[in-house]
Amino acid sequence: MSNLRKISIIIAASIVSILLLIVFILFNFPYNSVIKRIDFYLSNNYSTSLTVQNIRYRFPVKFLLEDMRLVQDEGPFAVHIERVLVSIKFFNFSKIKIAEIAGTGVAVNTDPVELSIAKISVLSGFRLSYLIREGNPDAVDFINLRTGGIKIDRLFLPGFEFSSFKIPLVDFSLINKNGEFIVEKGLIKSDLFNSEVSGGFNFELIDGKIVLTLSNEFYKQYSHLKNIVDSISDNGVLTITIKGSMKKPAFIFL
Repeated sequence: MSNLRKISIIIAASIVSILLLIVFILFNFPYNSVIKRIDFYLSNNYSTSLTVQNIRYRFPVKFLLEDMRLVQDEGPFAVHIERVLVSIKFFNFSKIKIAEIAGTGVAVNTDPVELSIAKISVLSGFRLSYLIREGNPDAVDFINLRTGGIKIDRLFLPGFEFSSFKIPLVDFSLINKNGEFIVEKGLIKSDLFNSEVSGGFNFELIDGKIVLTLSNEFYKQYSHLKNIVDSISDNGVLTITIKGSMKKPAFIFL
């Protein structure tokens, strides 16, 4: 057998192997099992359930999740996403794989806030083996999140309640350090305020800070709050700490 023929056979076998691997990932990879394992881990450790009504696969390595829900068994914490398109980059030599996520029709309902999001995009680095085996909290290395078209139906802070305002931009970068997500960049911009968020959290505890700068538009819409706001702010700048649990976060004005 000539060297050229040997090389041709090796190349052909490699191409067939890659195609078979792609077919396996698209049609046979246990995505439902991954969801169930994550749900099992969240349920046992944080009394929270994860469900996905339907998963449809797309070429090359994309799949569409429909009617995705994250609900806490005790306490009013629920996240519902109508459609999530996930693109995963499996084919790299790093242990950390990359997932790009685009969601539409997002609704969040908690004690402090009720909101809806027109669209959300997430870039995440994760370790697939951790997710498949045990839903390890170190499975996700980093998360970059950006949203557009947020509508706040209700926001409650100690002594204040706001309703029906919009937030055009949220831009966050989080990194996982020993099971805790640390905020490297946290920007929230709206017509009423601009804010910077810092600190960290996991599925149990929150330890963060929000520095919030109020705009002239805020004082126009909530002129009746001016005296109260001025008494707890520094020239229109509010500093708020968030501590406690995910179930019952505590907001404290500094």
